[in-house]
Amino acid sequence: MPVYSTERLEVSAEAENGVGTQEMAVKFGCSESWVRRVKQEYREEGTTGPAQTRQRTPKWDAERENIEQDIASAQDRPDVQEQRAQRQVRQQGLDPHRLVLLDETWVKTNMTRPRCRSLCGTRVSGKVLHGHRKTTTSRAGLRITVMVAPLVVDGALDGDSFVAYGRTQPPLF
Repeated sequence: MPVYSTERLEVSAEAENGVGTQEMAVKFGCSESWVRRVKQEYREEGTTGPAQTRQRTPKWDAERENIEQDIASAQDRPDVQEQRAQRQVRQQGLDPHRLVLLDETWVKTNMTRPRCRSLCGTRVSGKVLHGHRKTTTSRAGLRITVMVAPLVVDGALDGDSFVAYGRTQPPLF
């Protein structure tokens, strides 16, 4: 259904001139009920714009200011300032080129969408693994310039496989 933003103004102007509902519906190519509704809104409320949607405010919106103040005041607490100072001292000795961050992600073949959308009259085409129904886990070490020690496991990475991974990769870490 098209948006009748300019037609609303024209309907209200035509209504003031005494033009009938049926004539306006034919003229603007819309339904009589829409014309009646616009005329009624204009008569009762004096507006010609579309209805405003209500914005839901979160339940915690009333507490927002208190929450923000608590977060801001936590930065000024002596224990937080001391922890920050200690962390900055510890970080001074770190060489970013020697840091390795471990990252893990997983994927399942049954995560693919069972239904898709396409243009009217066209089919969706795509290829997906079928019948595997297992988790594939990927883990790697990330350095500042390169990825090291990649590992792909068919299934979830449990404690035993993580320990084995750590024992075989120490030279790269």
